[in-house]
Amino acid sequence: MLAIMFAISFFIKDISTVILSGVILIGFTIISIYVENVSRRLEALKELEKILGKMEEEDVLDEEN
Repeated sequence: MLAIMFAISFFIKDISTVILSGVILIGFTIISIYVENVSRRLEALKELEKILGKMEEEDVLDEEN
């Protein structure tokens, strides 16, 4: 959608619209990269929680034996 708005702004011949579209496009790109980074970190934390859970289970079993 933003790419379409950016392309249409070239036909308007209004430089402020072109600049605004570019700024919005860059802003959304940066936000999407940030969100992707955060989701990767959350997935890594979930994996670490699973590993810690398994380690705790092993410790409990070792203490029982």
